[in-house]
Amino acid sequence: MPLPEPQALGTELEALREGLEERLPALVQARQNLALAELEVRLADNDYTPRLTLEKARANLESARRALANALAQAEANLESAYAQAQAAWGQVELARENRKAAERSLENAQKAFAAGTLSQVQLLEAEVALAEADFALLQAKNAYLRALAALGVAAGVDLTGLLEVE
Repeated sequence: MPLPEPQALGTELEALREGLEERLPALVQARQNLALAELEVRLADNDYTPRLTLEKARANLESARRALANALAQAEANLESAYAQAQAAWGQVELARENRKAAERSLENAQKAFAAGTLSQVQLLEAEVALAEADFALLQAKNAYLRALAALGVAAGVDLTGLLEVE
């Protein structure tokens, strides 16, 4: 099955940020660890639990809060970086498409000049090679863009490639 023709990223960064805490497993786990630490503090905060146990539970709570804040900051940084990389990769796809069109026009002109006898066989072959190189560069740019979209999807917790079929 051939890959679909890549399309420009149709999602804004802010839309990807919304609900990030519910989609990324690391953030869900950090939030659950915080809830557990809060419960442990509530359970230890009584007249029968030793003071050291309560202090340890409070320290664990603070640690869980910091871990959640760090995980969220890391997730947002990863998302921003992946988004910027996807945008840059799309720019490379557009540039490669323009270069391919130029190589195609150059080959058409070379074919006309060859037919008219004003261009050598070698020059015609050079134009054909330039078009093949432009095709390859476009394929590489599309591949890089799809990889960047996949990385962005991982960072956002959603499929942005359209390649996954979930039933």
